[in-house]
Amino acid sequence: TIVDAGAQGRVFYIFGSPTIEGFTIQGGSTLGSGGGVFVDVGSPLLRNNVITGNTAGASGGGFYNEKGNPTLEQSVLALNTANRGGGFANKSGSPGFWNNRVYENSANMGGGIYVAGGTPRIWHHTVYNNTADRGGGLYLLDGGPVVSNTILVSHTALVAGGGVYRAGGGT
Repeated sequence: TIVDAGAQGRVFYIFGSPTIEGFTIQGGSTLGSGGGVFVDVGSPLLRNNVITGNTAGASGGGFYNEKGNPTLEQSVLALNTANRGGGFANKSGSPGFWNNRVYENSANMGGGIYVAGGTPRIWHHTVYNNTADRGGGLYLLDGGPVVSNTILVSHTALVAGGGVYRAGGGT
């Protein structure tokens, strides 16, 4: 099932704990954050989704977590764009991200993934072929992210940190 916002706004704005499974989430566009998915609060479960072709003027072209505790697993984040975190951006909260593929996203900071704060757990990911000025694959600004068993390969950074740019936190 395809859910397409047709560049008329975000695709999903989540305030709570729904389960979203088996969708293609595309065509989201916002001047703010979270073109495809914006998690405000709650603990939603997103599984087996394709989040693609979304844009955000601020953070998280594909997926943005404001202060929730979402779980994103076995999904694809591809071809999304934003100023920070083309594929995914985290402001705070404690999201769990398991076994996702993050590729061909672009941003000024963190083409694939951007962590501004919080304690995200990023495990068993394949992150490849993302582009940014800084942190082609992953940009760590602050917080206590844990990145484990994650493959980062073939990224482009125009200024620094082709695979990873660490400005602050991270384990």
